[in-house]
Amino acid sequence: MSQQGPRKPHPIEKTLPCTLEELYKGTAKKMKISREIADASGKTLPVEEILTIDIKPGSKKGTKITFPEKGNEQPNVIASDLVFVIDEKPHPVFTRDGNDLVVTQGVT
Repeated sequence: MSQQGPRKPHPIEKTLPCTLEELYKGTAKKMKISREIADASGKTLPVEEILTIDIKPGSKKGTKITFPEKGNEQPNVIASDLVFVIDEKPHPVFTRDGNDLVVTQGVT
């Protein structure tokens, strides 16, 4: 008989909306999270934490930023990873095409 250790659930993914300017220049965003942690007796307790999410200059939509084991804890279960997935907010003037910025102008 083999004995398995604690299992780890699938990562928790959350969308992180960013402006085109934030993706171009890079930024740090603070995100308040609420999660459950297990104490030594196995009871779960609610806690709140503030995570700093560093967005590197030139980041793109779909980039994933992972915080290992920042999901909920349960007895005999390893906390899941918390993953923020960058989403690009629409810009009033520019659209992005790969690494290029595109602007549509009428010619008269």
